[in-house]
Amino acid sequence: MKKEKLLGNITSQIVGIQYYDDGVKGGEKIFFEREPDNDHDKNAIRVENLDFKKVGFLPKKSSSWMAPLIDQGKVMIDGIVKDSYYDNDYSIPIDIKITLKSKGEDIFKKSKNISTAEEAFHEAVLYSYESIIDKCDSSVIGNFTELLSRAVDRNVLPKTKLLLELFDAKIRLKSQLRIQETLEDLKKIRVGAGKHHFNLTFFPLFTRSPNEGDFISLDQAIKKKYVEIGEVSEEGDISKVKLKNDSDQFIFLPQGEMITGAKQDRVIIISTIVVPKTTEILNVSCVEQGRWEFESQDFKVSDYSHPKLRKTIIESSEDRQQNVWNEVNACLTDFDGESESSSLPKGMKAVNKKMKGEEKKIKLPKTACGVIVMSGEELLGMDFFDSPKTFSSYKQKLLQSYLLEGLKRKGEKSDQGYAQGLLKEMVESKADIKTNELSQSVVGIQTKRLKADLLLHENRVCHLTAFETSGTR
Repeated sequence: MKKEKLLGNITSQIVGIQYYDDGVKGGEKIFFEREPDNDHDKNAIRVENLDFKKVGFLPKKSSSWMAPLIDQGKVMIDGIVKDSYYDNDYSIPIDIKITLKSKGEDIFKKSKNISTAEEAFHEAVLYSYESIIDKCDSSVIGNFTELLSRAVDRNVLPKTKLLLELFDAKIRLKSQLRIQETLEDLKKIRVGAGKHHFNLTFFPLFTRSPNEGDFISLDQAIKKKYVEIGEVSEEGDISKVKLKNDSDQFIFLPQGEMITGAKQDRVIIISTIVVPKTTEILNVSCVEQGRWEFESQDFKVSDYSHPKLRKTIIESSEDRQQNVWNEVNACLTDFDGESESSSLPKGMKAVNKKMKGEEKKIKLPKTACGVIVMSGEELLGMDFFDSPKTFSSYKQKLLQSYLLEGLKRKGEKSDQGYAQGLLKEMVESKADIKTNELSQSVVGIQTKRLKADLLLHENRVCHLTAFETSGTR
């Protein structure tokens, strides 16, 4: 007898929960039982919690095709409540794991004789499932799946509906495998000898396989008039800006870069690549609390925000904007920054002017792709880019932002072995793969001591930024 085979996970819901006293919690395992004698639906599948108490049913849209396959012994299903589940009066989001049993192998076998239109359609979907997915990127597959779904009616066979539901699962699995392969490149990063300056130690980062660095910076793009970047509308949106890329270049915007002008100064909250000939809405936070009127139509590039602010951005999900404002005010207070509108880039202008040139005293090798900055055993931040060329585009402003931290410290020279240990901890940790609004892969990494975000593009790590988790020391 052949082994059972995991086909993938699909999303669904528990419905009818308002009729039952028992419930479930986020992340909790759930069980499914068929109710063929149900007076309302012969395909009913009830859902039970860990105590085997009924909490509801699968929606008819799901049970209509799952039930026949379960009854025929072709598949079995397991479930888990989504971690992001919040109390709802009518439904609960869940993930369903679908496993193929030996009796279901015919679902994936091509028929020698096709006698019905339904069987013919199944053959077409099966071909798409097995062949087309591997030839297209995720955006094409998403649109293709939508077109197929529109063609589905009540006469489609249960096994065909299974394949259609599994399209997304197969795409996600393919994407995750590709990302895991890309993350293996992190193991090629090595830490160089540290340079101590201004109470901080700067460790250069190298890789055995750097890329060519085929991105240009936002600053370069603006100077060459490749882009327009401004408010999303006349009214504006504090958390969003619009960038129009008219060029044939890929434009890279790193997390932490600040832009000034328009109705309010902002900071990029997640590293992003804007592809050629597109207009994108970018996620930002405000770093100027006291102004909401046009200073100019377009933004211009300013300094890199200081490490504590970038750390605040990565650690915050809820109340991010308020947390950012709190850190902006703290920074302006600590460094006596003056700004009538509580603007971080404007308020820190005088301080940055005093510090200008100090970054040139930190002699990092030209082959460096990034840097780890420490004060004693405390990690202030880690930035790794895809190439020495990309790093050099941001090195001056990045090092300036770190040097601000040195003004308030008396740190001893940091140990290279300790820096290597932090990098190893991050590389060997489990990654949380997600996708940003521009359909680029953003990988979140959380360890006991670190929290990091990585931007992936075309199967390579474009930017890694990491900070020490609050409360770990």
